[in-house]
Amino acid sequence: MTCLFAESGFDLKKLLRDGTPDDEIALHIERIWGARADQFSDIRWQQVRSGGYRPAEHKKIEMITLGG
Repeated sequence: MTCLFAESGFDLKKLLRDGTPDDEIALHIERIWGARADQFSDIRWQQVRSGGYRPAEHKKIEMITLGG
């Protein structure tokens, strides 16, 4: 699982192909998400919900601008 702009990711395809139950896959994703060092997605989501997020004001390409 990688962001389109990421250099590395996590192999969820193996779990899917091995027939890992959905609840185990969900726990795996939760562990990955909870262990990340950045909080950019959470901060951006709070800004989106409050109406204070303006994608055009950011220099980097934002997935929200691309429809992702």
